[in-house]
Amino acid sequence: MKLAVCGCSWSSRDPNYPDTEFGYFVSKDLGWDYKNYGRVGCDNFSIRLQIDQAIKENADFQEKIKSNKDL
Repeated sequence: MKLAVCGCSWSSRDPNYPDTEFGYFVSKDLGWDYKNYGRVGCDNFSIRLQIDQAIKENADFQEKIKSNKDL
């Protein structure tokens, strides 16, 4: 199984503290592959593009953390 995390800064990886984000711990606990698409400063349009990419890469599950209520 593959978990993809899409979103803005709330879901992005911190290069100073790698492997400390929520999606990492969920995937590690479940024994799944993991990919984080989250980027600091992303708007909902960009998050939608992340979702499209995760679908293209056959992610089984996606966690979407939206930047506001519009997505």
